[in-house]
Amino acid sequence: MNNVIRFLVETSSLGLLVAIGLRSGNIAFKIGIGIIIPVIIILFWSHYMAPMSSARLTELARIIAEVLIFGSTTFLISLSFDWKVALTYIVIVVPNTILDHVLT
Repeated sequence: MNNVIRFLVETSSLGLLVAIGLRSGNIAFKIGIGIIIPVIIILFWSHYMAPMSSARLTELARIIAEVLIFGSTTFLISLSFDWKVALTYIVIVVPNTILDHVLT
């Protein structure tokens, strides 16, 4: 069950970044946050974070990467939407991330 939630967290993070980019009035911000950053995260995640990746990062490096990715997403959510949305997001992400590292 945690793996299903994890997949939803990862995909919703990308969707939220796209939505944040689309909400911006600045075209550079739209392209950067709404398109380029999600693509970079997808490429990084698939190469370095995926369970079956041959270049998978160590446990500590993955935790650091997740804190940076999910933390930045939380910060951008709070700026673009509302702190309640950001709080909801982080309340789901933190226990899921802890369980993901404890159960594997």
